[in-house]
Amino acid sequence: FHLEEYASSKGRYPPIKRRMKRSLYICTIEKANSLINCLIENRRMVELGIVVVDELHMIGEGQRGAILECLLTKVRLLTPQPQIVGMSATLANIDDLLKFLDAQFYEERFRPVELEEYVKVNDIVYKIDRNNFNENDQLIEHRRLDFKYTKQHLLNDPDRLVGLVSEVIPNDSCLVFCPSKVNCENVARLIISFMPEKLLDDNREKRSILLETLVEVNEGNLCDTLKTTIPYGVAYHHSGLTGDERQLIEEAFLDGILTCLTCTSTLSTGVNLPAKRVILRSPYVGSQFLTFAQYKQMSGRAGRTGQSQTGECYVIAHERDMKQLREMLFTVAENSTGCDSHLATNNNYAIKQLLLNAISLKICSTYESLLNLLQKTLLALQADRLNVNLENVLDECLQYLIDTKIVHIKEEGQESNDNSNGKIKKHVYETTKLGKATVEGSVELGLADSLYNHLAKSLINMNLENPLHLLYITIPFDLPNITIGFRQLVDRMQEMKNEEKIVLKLLEIDETFLHKKAVGLPAQQV
Repeated sequence: FHLEEYASSKGRYPPIKRRMKRSLYICTIEKANSLINCLIENRRMVELGIVVVDELHMIGEGQRGAILECLLTKVRLLTPQPQIVGMSATLANIDDLLKFLDAQFYEERFRPVELEEYVKVNDIVYKIDRNNFNENDQLIEHRRLDFKYTKQHLLNDPDRLVGLVSEVIPNDSCLVFCPSKVNCENVARLIISFMPEKLLDDNREKRSILLETLVEVNEGNLCDTLKTTIPYGVAYHHSGLTGDERQLIEEAFLDGILTCLTCTSTLSTGVNLPAKRVILRSPYVGSQFLTFAQYKQMSGRAGRTGQSQTGECYVIAHERDMKQLREMLFTVAENSTGCDSHLATNNNYAIKQLLLNAISLKICSTYESLLNLLQKTLLALQADRLNVNLENVLDECLQYLIDTKIVHIKEEGQESNDNSNGKIKKHVYETTKLGKATVEGSVELGLADSLYNHLAKSLINMNLENPLHLLYITIPFDLPNITIGFRQLVDRMQEMKNEEKIVLKLLEIDETFLHKKAVGLPAQQV
């Protein structure tokens, strides 16, 4: 096999045809969707033999899940259809998924390392007994923490997290899942504040090399937290790290150079970092209470095959969380929901995208074929429970695509025999140039028109006396969470040459507005 990565900026469209080797594409959900579109457009789907979806339960998780559902729906509609294999440790709504994929179900409950589950409240540790169906006996008092805290230590660590961590490190490994990225870094610093100085002697040379390598890949820069915690064998792991940083930290943890990672829930999916003990710092992910699927993913990291006979998972909770925590841990009803379709959420965004893809790729072109497409989705199987009328949704989404000039009606076919609602259902739909560009560029529907208008203006009034205008065009159009330093911007504008200021005028940037914002005055941009 020739291995190719499709993630971030990596991946070639269309992929190269290879005579001597088969290609194996490792993709993110978004890149996989674009790759499937490209293969359909170039009539190369016959080359695709199997689609493997790891973490299939993600089909029920927000907009990423909706994209995955769109991808699988398109694959299921084509002939010949490649084999689809879905894998997950936490599947819910299994019957719905089996019908959606026309699949057979295989279940394996074997776990190479036995999992022991605990809940800690204050200094009392309760053991979870899943074989007991008596609600009062499902949490059994197991022991009390014997870590010696001073009054000051308890003020710094009221949840007694360090007591649990210190029971396993440095001899074994520990993962601490935290609700947020900031909390990851704070917890890493908290843990080392309790650690004895003698820990600095463990793997001193290897940890020094790790620090030097991290500094090198960051061109001399490394955050103070990692500089402080790594000598103790502790580090954090979250999406704020660069790809190189994550790889180095993961390898160091697997090799035993690092013994404790504080991390967000993202580490529980797609990253194989098992540990002797997993600790959930809180029964929350962000501001949302932990779901059973998330819990299974995190607890599934407990236990290293060949290195320990058991794995341990601890949930740190307060009395106020116990009712909700019990429901999450023991309520069987959780297994009947969770993998719900998200196609009809976010103002039907994913459905509009699916319809546009289908029309652009000539999978469907008539009202009936588009309705048939929607009836092949997971949403169709759950429409009654989710209170969704597919025909109404289709009408609304098609009208949106027409109004935004993404799709137009090419011609009218014969009138449908069923005219009870007075509508002609034999329209033939076709993408406009803007719609085609939106699909091929994988541009978000809501941004397509604005992006086109910006580029059209630049085409007419492009200024090439300096690189400023070209720089503006190459900046991603939808950068999130950007904070503008208006004072610094105004200072920079005052240093600009006249030819650079021409670019500001072409971009219709109001200098008066910027000056008002820089000095803190109320300003309204027209």
